[in-house]
Amino acid sequence: PDFFAGSIRHVENLSEFGETVCYVYDLAPIFALWRATRRVVVQHDEPLAFESMECDLPVPPAIAWAYVTDIEKKIRWQHGIDSMTMTGLARGRIGSGSTQHCAHGKDSTIHDIVDWRPFDYVTWHIRLPMGAIVRQMAELTPLENAGTHLSLRCAKPEGPNPVATAVVRTITRLAMAKKLVSDQRASKVALERLIAEETTAFT
Repeated sequence: PDFFAGSIRHVENLSEFGETVCYVYDLAPIFALWRATRRVVVQHDEPLAFESMECDLPVPPAIAWAYVTDIEKKIRWQHGIDSMTMTGLARGRIGSGSTQHCAHGKDSTIHDIVDWRPFDYVTWHIRLPMGAIVRQMAELTPLENAGTHLSLRCAKPEGPNPVATAVVRTITRLAMAKKLVSDQRASKVALERLIAEETTAFT
């Protein structure tokens, strides 16, 4: 009785059975509750693959969000990437399930969006060899001066196979970490400069 109390009565006219009473149960609240409890994040205190990118931006979170998620804006400040494309859009919109393809010369990386909370944070799974992934999270925190603090963090590589995960972590630490840190530091400078220039242009 409790279950059907929350359902919607519906009548189907079937040629074989005539009028048939049905009940529709709305799963939207169930999905909303499930989604609210299923957060994919990179905690501030968990081990990172390399140093995080921390910067204060002179724009509110809604505008900072566009610089982090819109590939047309992102390609203008993110170093180490030649081009970006998006697939898996829902009616032309980015969200959970969308995929960002990043080209680096002859190589490319795939970033799957696994948690999408507009103006709050977005989390990607960056695909690595041997089934491993890196959780990358861009978190936006409002500041008292109407600006936004951006924290971009990458967790250590992880995967279902402990041996493969250990190999990928070693390769990342020894062969890639220095370049990733260099690119991220350059990206921070480029992002701050880009927003400052465009903010000035509109004031």
